This record gives sequence, structure tokens and C-alpha cells, in this order.
Amino acid sequence: MMKKTLFVALLGLMTIANAMAADTDPVNMTITLKNGNIVQYSASDMDSVRFVGGRFGESGAIGMKIYLTDQSESIDYLYSQITKVTYTEPATTTTFTRITSADQLETGKRYIIVCENKSGAMGGTYENNYRALVTSGITLNDGTAIVEDDSGVSYFTLGGSEGRYTFKEGNDYLANSSSSTYLVMITSVNSTAQWSVSFENNNVVIMNNQSPRYNIYYYQDGGYFRAFSTGVAVQLYKEGTGGSSTDNNVNANWNIAGMSIPQSKADPTFTNQSTDDYAWRLEYPHINTASGNQRVVKAVST
Repeated sequence: MMKKTLFVALLGLMTIANAMAADTDPVNMTITLKNGNIVQYSASDMDSVRFVGGRFGESGAIGMKIYLTDQSESIDYLYSQITKVTYTEPATTTTFTRITSADQLETGKRYIIVCENKSGAMGGTYENNYRALVTSGITLNDGTAIVEDDSGVSYFTLGGSEGRYTFKEGNDYLANSSSSTYLVMITSVNSTAQWSVSFENNNVVIMNNQSPRYNIYYYQDGGYFRAFSTGVAVQLYKEGTGGSSTDNNVNANWNIAGMSIPQSKADPTFTNQSTDDYAWRLEYPHINTASGNQRVVKAVST
């Protein structure tokens, strides 16, 4: 109780003196306490950290206050309670979005080949020239994949053209080894490294141009990706957060008393209430084609 009271008093004094240094850079933190407990905070969970008198180990340092994103009060530590504090940089990530039609294909963009059924994506060579399933360092959620850049997931740059697409990783191209189910990397493009790409529902059909024409599947029994005539369906994800849906506001281009009404998915804003008086009293529906929902926006003057 005495330590807690002392800490609170010190924090109050330091706050008044404006001597608490804030650290808002994203960083993972591991705290080893003298009682043997180890406490970990991830960068995504912390809003900020404030150091009273400095960081752990600095001359005159007293303690720290950790502010979590979903809590209004801080978690406080006296450095006298702590044996060690370790900071690590959070992993850098890349976001990919599932594509479901050929018109979403863009050469020059990066893609990953995903098996949603197994919650993973294609990685490097597994064994016998098959391709590994990577599940660590990738998070799949409703058509979005967040991939840690050091996870081992293969990023393929799409090249070529319709019916003869290529998937390049580094300086090499993904190929179907001649007359086998192997997936290999080769240094130059030939028929084994050319693929047709089509879509069935949310799944992608990546078919090799050589004979026999195999598709890329996940092989359930072997635990890897291969080219074959059957297997677990895969999906194709493109780097980025998607494209925007078409806005077909049924009331677009309305004009009242000579004043245009904004056509936007965002809430309407009117900069001059006196001249936009009709608009301030306007109520109109707005259609979002992505969800099929209609919302009514109402703006009124006082």
C-alpha cells in the first residue's frame, strides 16, 4: 500500500511538472517482474506509454504508465518492481484482398495463393518440389489476408497476359514440372510457367498450359500445394485493400432551387446554411450497392 501511495504521489508531482515523456511509436513490450511473472503487451494493444523520470534503467527513472487502446485508465509499474524491460519492433505486414473475377487481375501487382480451407497460403519449397502451406504469420478474415512480411508466404508478381499469365517470385517463375505434379521455380518463361486464370465462385482456377493441363490445388493428404486434376480449392488474393464499389445513388444529380445536392457515400456537408436552406431540410435515400442497403440522410436547420 505504501509503494502504491508513493507511486501515485510521485506520478501526480511529475504530471504537474510536465515531466512524463510519452512514447507513441508502435513497439511490443515484455516486462519481467521481480516476483517472477512476465507480462507482455503487443504494439496493437497499446495506445501509448508514459515514462516517469525516464525509461527503465535510466538515472532518475521512477516508473511507467501503460495506456491500452480499450481502457480509460493506465496500468502503472514502479521500476523497483521490475527486473527487465524488453522492447521489440512489431512485424511489418502486407494486406491482400481476395479477388473473384478475371477483370480484377492486374499485371505488375503482387498476389498470394491461399487455401482458406486450411487458413494458410503458399510458401516456399516443401519437399519433392511441392510448395509448403504457411499458416503462421498470416491472418485470414472474410476475404482479407494480413501477412507478416517474414512469414515465409510467397509473394508472386503477375506478368504475361490472358491465357499466358506468369507468377514471378524474385527472379524466378512458378512452373509445373513437365509431366508431373511438382511446382518448381524456373529462371525463364516457357510453357510450364504459363497459366490460364479463371474463377469459380470465390475460388481461382490456375491451369497450366502444358499437357496434361493441371490446376493448382492444396493436397489434403500430403499437406502441400501441387498441380493436379483434383484437390482442395485455392483462392487468389491481390495486394491492397480492394477497389471501391460503384455508387448508384438513385437520387443522384438532384437539384433543388438551383442548388446541387452532393452525391457521395459520406454524410452530406453544407458549408453555408443560409444559402443551402433547402438542403438542410432535405431527406433522401442513399443506396450502397456493395451491401444492398439503403440509408436515409436527414439534415435540418435549427
